[in-house]
Amino acid sequence: MLRVVTVSSSFERGNAERLAALVRAAWPGIESSQADEVTIAAGLKLVRESDLLVTFAFERPRPMGP
Repeated sequence: MLRVVTVSSSFERGNAERLAALVRAAWPGIESSQADEVTIAAGLKLVRESDLLVTFAFERPRPMGP
């Protein structure tokens, strides 16, 4: 599963969508996976502002390039 979430600002949404496209290219089929999850959150304001936060939860390790 691949999710792109805009939390507090749509300004970073474009960057999040470009990153999602790279994830799709690196791991075809990630969007339909029931066992693996990638979440890209744009515009978080926690202790300090974060433009993008990416989390991965994979059932098994996946190859990850630079």
